[in-house]
Amino acid sequence: MNPEGSLTPGTVRIPPSLDDRVPVFVLTGFLGSGKTTLLNRVLAREDDPATLVVVNEFGDVGLDHALMVHAHDDGVVELAGGCVCCSLNGDLGRTLADAIWRFSRNGQRQFGRVVVETTGLATPGSITRTLHRDHRVAAHYRLAGVVTVVDAENALDLCLTQPEVTSQVEAADRLVLSKRDRVDDGKASCVEAWVRETNPLASLVDPVTDDPFAFRPVSWRLVQPEHEAEGRHTTMPTRSITLDTPVDEEAFAGWLDLLLATAGPSLLRLKGIVQVIGDDAPRVVHAVQGVAYPAERMPAGPTGTRLVLIGHALARPEVAALLEAATLIFPGLKAA
Repeated sequence: MNPEGSLTPGTVRIPPSLDDRVPVFVLTGFLGSGKTTLLNRVLAREDDPATLVVVNEFGDVGLDHALMVHAHDDGVVELAGGCVCCSLNGDLGRTLADAIWRFSRNGQRQFGRVVVETTGLATPGSITRTLHRDHRVAAHYRLAGVVTVVDAENALDLCLTQPEVTSQVEAADRLVLSKRDRVDDGKASCVEAWVRETNPLASLVDPVTDDPFAFRPVSWRLVQPEHEAEGRHTTMPTRSITLDTPVDEEAFAGWLDLLLATAGPSLLRLKGIVQVIGDDAPRVVHAVQGVAYPAERMPAGPTGTRLVLIGHALARPEVAALLEAATLIFPGLKAA
């Protein structure tokens, strides 16, 4: 507040009880923290209100749309090929503006809230500014809050090297601690202490029993200053792999193990689906900082193999050689 008691230019008043615009929740969290898993759990609930999901992906092969098994094509919009906090802000504004008529039937809007799932490298500040300052968006939508997923297994290490991790926690209205079952009570307590110290105003919610998006919008919100380095994330190496024909399970597992061992922790994220010979549906594969998680079978969805890899390890010649070798081991495979 200034001396006269009026709002400063950086503060936006949001009176929830009088505002009938569509609430927008920003879902953020670092690469591999479990944003899509959390969103799937929320969308699967019978009492879930009609939710429009806007998915941003870092890389040119869209995967999160396919991995969102509980959503349907009429309720998911994909923004691929960049980071929504850097290069895709204009696309986000256009997408939200178009959604008002695109997802309407007989003059009635078919969604009651929007969740923008950011790429793991996004810092939420510029996204929330788009909701406030783009007139196409502000006329129909209001920022309801930021939900940040914190990886209990890796957050304390990542926050030392990846500034986005801390920025995502600082921006949160609600915090969700993921992978709690993969750490002991001592480490979980340390992670909780770190997030509470970093953002004492945010509330911690249970990812299993709570709907992280079921809270009233904040009445006052400070628009974050524009200090993020624009285009910072365009320097993060990414590679994609596509293959239409099924692969031999043992051959692919051996190649993947060698890739993860060679790349190590600087391969921040590997995610995708793999179609194995003899399987009716592909398997979902994940790896975070070079550590693979057990593969899961998809109940339904697209076929073929599609992988996205993100991290500085991809710039190393030995990792590039393994990606090139894959094109020889698996005929028809394309690495880009």
